[in-house]
Amino acid sequence: MLLRTEHLHLAAGRLEDAVRRLQPHGTVGVNYEVGFLDAHLPEIQAWVAGLAADEDWAHGFYNSYVEFVLALALALPPGDPVDNGGVTRDGGDWEVAAGQPAVWFGDAHFDTDLTLDGPFVVLGDLTVDGLLSDGDVDRSLLAVTGDVRARAIHSGAFTLALGSVDADVVVCFNSDGGLGAGGDIVADLFVQAQHSYDLGGDLRTRVAVLDWLPDGTVLEHGLTPDERLAPWLPPDYATVDGGEIEVDTWRLLTEAAAGRSPVLSNPRRI
Repeated sequence: MLLRTEHLHLAAGRLEDAVRRLQPHGTVGVNYEVGFLDAHLPEIQAWVAGLAADEDWAHGFYNSYVEFVLALALALPPGDPVDNGGVTRDGGDWEVAAGQPAVWFGDAHFDTDLTLDGPFVVLGDLTVDGLLSDGDVDRSLLAVTGDVRARAIHSGAFTLALGSVDADVVVCFNSDGGLGAGGDIVADLFVQAQHSYDLGGDLRTRVAVLDWLPDGTVLEHGLTPDERLAPWLPPDYATVDGGEIEVDTWRLLTEAAAGRSPVLSNPRRI
């Protein structure tokens, strides 16, 4: 469903029930605010009313709190028939366009890459047979009531999954967004790169390039993320520029998205 102003009016009277449905997820620590949305209900209602009064609300929707967006989506009636528009195909891959927030009712399964240039909410599980790129905090967000599964994930926006997040390769970037899961985060390779992450389950990775542990303990290692990642990749995935190692992250993600993860079984000497 491509969100429109009339949808905001429809959701307004159903917000209390939506918040009640989200409350239990706060007990697993997926995100502090999810468990306390009832205390913010007047704020959410005022937020929705303010959106409805703003002709350009959709273009700034990415800047909303992801928990509030999830409550709003849960309050929406799916319609009859169910409207799952708003996700389009461009050159073979799927995308959510900038300034056009979309809600998907039920499980969503995309057969190739999915790129978010706008906010996207899935009221079910999200499966991507390729690369899931959640965009950046300056244009998008992702909220999922179920599990997220992709071959590769590139995360720079705020992403919140009430279930688990599972991918062969997860590479984060920037320190502004955050990756949250109510269950486990499972990945063969997880690269944090100063990106915030929190979870209600376990961090289950074979190769973890972390700046801090899930409990907040800062890791002092004296190496850049690329210096720690390079030994786990074939030699031609890294170059040396001015004495610094640089990993071709996009190539890593592209290969993993195609089902050909280049992550080595054991680290090599550099």
